[in-house]
Amino acid sequence: MNFTIRVSDEELGTALQELTEKQRTAILLHFFRGMNDREISELYHVSRSTINSRRDRGLKKLQKIIERKEVERMKKDYAYPLMNSFAERLAERKKAVKEILDFFITPISSKYAYDHAIMQMVLCICKLMKN
Repeated sequence: MNFTIRVSDEELGTALQELTEKQRTAILLHFFRGMNDREISELYHVSRSTINSRRDRGLKKLQKIIERKEVERMKKDYAYPLMNSFAERLAERKKAVKEILDFFITPISSKYAYDHAIMQMVLCICKLMKN
């Protein structure tokens, strides 16, 4: 049987598309058309318990889908900026460690250069400790 039910909430409409056709139909006819289980079961020639089961399973799956999408939205809105700041701190630490390693690899030609290199290493260590 073909019918069209428009769902104005885009998030709900998208989530409903992820259900099976039978689950979606049982939910839409019950909640959007106001049909009871007996009417839907007669329309599709199945038992009322089958309609009830399809609707209940569909609602549980719908809840999980909406929760998953909410978590994804929260990750996008909140976690990624945190991840970016974490990535930036990690990059700073890697740079500081590289500078420290460069100190041990680079030959030093004068006392001034040695003192300067030590100062740079101390600053790098301070950056590491701060982050």
